[in-house]
Amino acid sequence: MRSKRYKKTYEFKDEKYSPELIRKYEDPEYAKAAEKYERQARRKQTGRSKKRHAASEVTAPTGKGKRSARSTKKKKYRLNKKKLFRNILALVLLLAVFGSGFFFYLTRNFDKVDTSNADFAIDDQVADDLSGYRNIAILGSDARADEGYDGSRTDAIIIMSIKKSSGDIRLISVMRDSYLKMEYFDGNMVLDKVTHAHHYAGGMNTIASLNRSLDL
Repeated sequence: MRSKRYKKTYEFKDEKYSPELIRKYEDPEYAKAAEKYERQARRKQTGRSKKRHAASEVTAPTGKGKRSARSTKKKKYRLNKKKLFRNILALVLLLAVFGSGFFFYLTRNFDKVDTSNADFAIDDQVADDLSGYRNIAILGSDARADEGYDGSRTDAIIIMSIKKSSGDIRLISVMRDSYLKMEYFDGNMVLDKVTHAHHYAGGMNTIASLNRSLDL
């Protein structure tokens, strides 16, 4: 038999529809049954969520030689030593060819003179005393644009001295009118301005004059 409560008519003035409003006016026995049903539904839903979460974390037994069930098999990379050696050798040869070509490009206009150690007039004792240094002569010729270097004089004479232990560099200027011993046209030794040494017998004569007279 239906409850007499369902025969009543309620006025819902100024009240907003909501689940709480329905529970306020519904049959108490039905409300208890509905709450029980909702609790059971929530438990079932929670149980399903836990099962799905647990299934997503299932992995194969771990240990030596075993991997995760979800992990993919990775391809093992093996280093090919022969191929690596060939590539490095090809790169070195390519750099050597490029470097040689660049060097010859820079020096294509250089004049070369065949020399021997005796041509430099270096004293053995001086060579021992200055073994920790490397000295390089830099000569500036006064040859004009339409003239060759043969027969020209050296207006600028710079000695670049490099200390081997530290790499320090010093530039030393020699005055062009300094009187030094040098070789004349006929091969005899004369005392003259160092600027004339290049005019008499070229750059080697200037270098020999500096070594002979300045202990370089």
